[in-house]
Amino acid sequence: MRDLECEGGTRSPEAGSSPPRGSRAAGPARVRLLVEYLAVARYASTDQVHRLLGELPTRASLGRWLSGLSVADRSRHLPARLARLEYRERDGTAVPVFALAPGGAALAAESSPALPLRTGRRVGHQFLEHALLLNDVLLDLLLLSSGEEGARSPLELPFRWQGEEKGALEFRAFDRHRGTTARVSVRPDAVLTFPFRRRRLFLEAETGTQSIATARRERTGAILAKLDRYASYFLGASGRRMATWYLRAFPDGYAPRVVFLVRSEARRNRVREAVAAFTGPLAPARFRVAVLTFAEAGRAFAAYLPPADLAGGAPLMVRVDPASARRAEAACAKVAETLAAARRVIRDHNEATRCRLPLPPALAEEVRVLRAFLDPERLGLPRSG
Repeated sequence: MRDLECEGGTRSPEAGSSPPRGSRAAGPARVRLLVEYLAVARYASTDQVHRLLGELPTRASLGRWLSGLSVADRSRHLPARLARLEYRERDGTAVPVFALAPGGAALAAESSPALPLRTGRRVGHQFLEHALLLNDVLLDLLLLSSGEEGARSPLELPFRWQGEEKGALEFRAFDRHRGTTARVSVRPDAVLTFPFRRRRLFLEAETGTQSIATARRERTGAILAKLDRYASYFLGASGRRMATWYLRAFPDGYAPRVVFLVRSEARRNRVREAVAAFTGPLAPARFRVAVLTFAEAGRAFAAYLPPADLAGGAPLMVRVDPASARRAEAACAKVAETLAAARRVIRDHNEATRCRLPLPPALAEEVRVLRAFLDPERLGLPRSG
């Protein structure tokens, strides 16, 4: 299978093909599907909800249904499941946007206790527009992953999507302008992980407001400035056993990719030219970058999904009890620590006496594999701290 960054990156969709229409579930199942989707996506427009659910006959009935979920039903002792927000398009048109209210977050947490109870917060119009544009890609991929039976919950799919709540990835890098090492960070708009293909994509959604290159180093939003930081993050040694900053934060060893998403093909082509000039001297196996339009991205990312005959329709993401996973992670660290202490005692004994004892192997690779397997990132658990 070709990786998405090869030859500019994407497989052309077949003529007339389109994502499945969406779930035919009704009643409580429909509500659960929506709140589980919002637990991952955080925000959804009415259009996106219609694509997710699909079976509602009219836009008016969908609007009434969403409005009903946005208020508490005191007669049935049901809290509001959704919070209604909005942003205005450039022509002044109000676009309703829905996020989880505390009641919806609690319902989503019943399906996955590891999910943090995040509700939709009041944010600016520009942020909402940006978030919905990016979430179109998530929805495309979800529908392409679901099959003809209708949309499946993103909690049951063989990929993991983390949006802006992922936060900044901090590290230290050499500042060529100042001649010193400084603490810097990259903040991807979303991180998309495919365990089956062992790939992790760092998505940068570009709306055209940032320049491709800039001579002003304080403008860190420019595309080439972001690339420079990602290169330091993926390739720079962290000082811990010569591991890169990326491997220090993600010890599972999944191959990272940076993916810039842009609005138009013309913008895509200009960014690709700039990226090719930047990445030319770098080792392509260690630093790969793709540039796609938002419309192309869902189908391009679908190349990372497992074949249907291997997936068998069953989830590939591991679900575990968070407390059990933490105990297993701590037990693995304790076993590694005890083994290292035992080797030190035997080594000191052998140096002090003539009665030599066989020194057991360090098992460094075996311990690394266990730690990567139990890593919270892989298990879909929020990292502590």
